[in-house]
Amino acid sequence: MKNISFADILTQYMKEAEYKDDRLVKSINNYGSSFIHRSNIRNWREGVAKTARDWKQLAAVADILNLTKVETDRLFIAAGLPSIEELWERYPQEESRKFLLPFLKTPSA
Repeated sequence: MKNISFADILTQYMKEAEYKDDRLVKSINNYGSSFIHRSNIRNWREGVAKTARDWKQLAAVADILNLTKVETDRLFIAAGLPSIEELWERYPQEESRKFLLPFLKTPSA
């Protein structure tokens, strides 16, 4: 079975949620995570950036797109990041965990 790239997964989820780059960037920047440029989203979607450096930005993307925990884990792993559970264990601080809570409260499928 062929691995699906981070770019393909992100593009699929954005399309399903009916989000374009500009709308997603505005939503992320209003979310309360660190600032993100439109070029970040474009580079992720076009496969220029094969990974995501800031897991909190990607968590904001997943939350805005209303992804489930399973979908978020799929996106994170494709982006070279740990799963939600692994991040929960690594970052016990409330400030970090608030980005993970939306996925721990949703059904797993």
